[in-house]
Amino acid sequence: MAVDLFLGYVTVKGEVDFDAPEGQDFVYDIRTSHPDVEYWGVVRNLDFETKPFVSFYVHWSQAADEYYIPGEGDYFSIYDCTYKVNIHVEDRPDVWFGTAYDDVYRTDVGNDVLWGLGGADTLSSGIGDDTLYGGAGDDGLSGGDGNDLIDGGDGDDTVDYSAAAAAVMVNLGLAGVQDTLGAGIDRLVSIENAVGSAFDDRLTGHAGDNRLYGGVGDDRLYGVAGNDIVEGGAGDDVLDGGLGDDTLKGGSGRDMLFGREGSDVLDGGAEVDTAAYSDAAARVVVDLAVTAAQDTLGGGSYTLISIENLIGSGFDDTLSGNGRANELSGGAGADQLFGRSGDDRLFGGDGDDRLDGGAGADLLCGQGGGDVMVGGAGDDVYIVESTADRVYETRTTASTDLRDAGGVDAVTSSISIDLDAYNGIRFVENLTLTGTRGAYGYGNALDNVIAGNAANNDLRGEAGRDKLLGGAGDDDLSGGLGADTLTGGAGADWFIFDAALSAANVDRITDYSVIDDTILLENRVFTAFATTGILDWGAFNVGTAATQSDDRIVYDPGSGRLWYDVDGVGGSDQILFATLPKRLSLTAGDFIVV
Repeated sequence: MAVDLFLGYVTVKGEVDFDAPEGQDFVYDIRTSHPDVEYWGVVRNLDFETKPFVSFYVHWSQAADEYYIPGEGDYFSIYDCTYKVNIHVEDRPDVWFGTAYDDVYRTDVGNDVLWGLGGADTLSSGIGDDTLYGGAGDDGLSGGDGNDLIDGGDGDDTVDYSAAAAAVMVNLGLAGVQDTLGAGIDRLVSIENAVGSAFDDRLTGHAGDNRLYGGVGDDRLYGVAGNDIVEGGAGDDVLDGGLGDDTLKGGSGRDMLFGREGSDVLDGGAEVDTAAYSDAAARVVVDLAVTAAQDTLGGGSYTLISIENLIGSGFDDTLSGNGRANELSGGAGADQLFGRSGDDRLFGGDGDDRLDGGAGADLLCGQGGGDVMVGGAGDDVYIVESTADRVYETRTTASTDLRDAGGVDAVTSSISIDLDAYNGIRFVENLTLTGTRGAYGYGNALDNVIAGNAANNDLRGEAGRDKLLGGAGDDDLSGGLGADTLTGGAGADWFIFDAALSAANVDRITDYSVIDDTILLENRVFTAFATTGILDWGAFNVGTAATQSDDRIVYDPGSGRLWYDVDGVGGSDQILFATLPKRLSLTAGDFIVV
């Protein structure tokens, strides 16, 4: 560790000429024509670990004479030779007194005492239990490692932990000693401001006006009371102004800003930042499109700069986005969230909320309560978690509105849902079931993609060219009308054919398993079957056409085509109703008439 140290005194007989650079060996040329001199000095950047001493080279170039060499304890008669003396160094506490001007003092190892006195001083000590007195003026004080007393004195003073080797936790409101974790146990007196380390710090102000700067790291800064300036710096920070008229600056990173009461300025800085009103005492009304100060009602007056996201209170809030991609979270209460343009994410929270995405590809999640979700233009995703939720992919929420808002939209639901249940949802194309419980998912007249969860699902495509994905579990898949693609996935799946047969209604089963899966034939469609149950052996044929009068289902293993023949060899044309994987070992046991 490189430090500055006091050498002590060296007495020699002769004149001392010092020409060596700092931090290297000292070379002295002794001339007998001069009287004794006393030399002392400071060695800079001495490395205790590799060189705990300083070497003095003393050279005699004249006739023999007597000289006293410190550290050897005797007189020597030496002629024209060089003698080396090793002087071991010792650290001593430094005591420095400043002036009425702006002084800068820095010490390293030792229990040092620094007095700034007047002026805006910078006092910095290193390893050891140090005492720093700022005195009058706006001072900057850094105690370094060790258990330090840091007294700012008069003025607006700052304690600086930017050189700490680990994260610090500092509270300017504590009167006694406090464990800072990363920089020793310090006592802070008359300190108004704090600077954190390069790690994840926690800085807390007091009842006065404070300035807190987190620096690098994911910091948590609390202004408490007073008109504070709270700056996060780099990292994902949490800034809390507390009471008073505060200025919060997020800096770089994804920051969370709590202004609380007062007239506050919240500046998120770079990246995506959030203004939170979760502790507001009443409902808030916040609009990110407003650049001037705005009365939020329950949260005080706010000026929002570079804020992308909002978190509401526990009451009935109104939160509005702007032209950017916003995330609005209502929290408890019956909230109204308006994303406007941009690809927004809206979360209603508890309560019966209204979510309006506006233009853009929006995510709308009602969460608790019976929520109304309006996607607007763009490719929207609705998350449904209650049977009381309502989805509107129409231009209005009127029950008679049949105008598509536009985009390819999707519902993700943890409960059973029918995309054809009412007009508003009829313009949603896709559906994904989530959760662990079995549920049904029904499509509409559009080209749907319907995916099940890991449980047993009932998936139906209705009209359109649909794609059904059963996933894990024992699923029922029915394409309905249209040329559909059915994938059962893992489990024992049933593929159901219950819609009118035609050339436009030929479904493709992608993964039929003879061992696990079954094909169900609705006898109202397959009218040749008078009884229900497992298909008679004589009614099934393998080939390209019926060969007997009682053949009704024909499977061609070469092409995978599956036909229905109403009268076998009676002359009626067979009807193609499905394609399966090729070369399956199908039998009549793979079919059940229902």
